[in-house]
Amino acid sequence: MSLYPAHDIFLFPSLRRDPFGLFHLEAMACGLPVVSTLTGGQREFLKNGENALCFEGGREEDLAVCLKRILTNEDLRKSLVGKARRLVAASYDFERYVTDIR
Repeated sequence: MSLYPAHDIFLFPSLRRDPFGLFHLEAMACGLPVVSTLTGGQREFLKNGENALCFEGGREEDLAVCLKRILTNEDLRKSLVGKARRLVAASYDFERYVTDIR
């Protein structure tokens, strides 16, 4: 996970289905704001405007709006990061993760 802190945003513009969304949770735990499509399992925990900014895959204009919002609104960025970190800590801790995959 040492790669995440070297970045400012976690961007996931995939059109393909990601079955769980582990990358999202790792980025959220590391304090990165998330901008993502909801093509897979991440739709179960990403809440647009609450703990991430979400857009429909293939809509570049919507992606640009999300990026502009997160880059120009520090209060929004801090709010998204704080709520995302609390979600990960409360619902996706390591012990639970290991137990769930057994």
